[in-house]
Amino acid sequence: MIERAITASLPAKWVTADEAYGQDSKFRTWLQQHRVGYVLAVPRNQRLPTTAGNSRPDVLAANAPALAWKRRSCGTHADLAVTAAHATPRQKGALARPAD
Repeated sequence: MIERAITASLPAKWVTADEAYGQDSKFRTWLQQHRVGYVLAVPRNQRLPTTAGNSRPDVLAANAPALAWKRRSCGTHADLAVTAAHATPRQKGALARPAD
């Protein structure tokens, strides 16, 4: 569906998807190759590539410095902590639900 939309030149700059798609490395690679930005859910135990090697997202979030995170409200009782804004498809970042 996304491939058809991009091929049809629909003005999609980014996509979101749940864990089913977030676990699919071929899907992420396709999005990167087509310069489509994305926010994909992944399970906390999935290993993700980083510049320092593969790591789990829960470990990355736990080790990020406090100043790297900005709290953003998504409605009542639905805050997210955000680091590294997704301004372009080449930038990477993380969204996490705060523990508190």
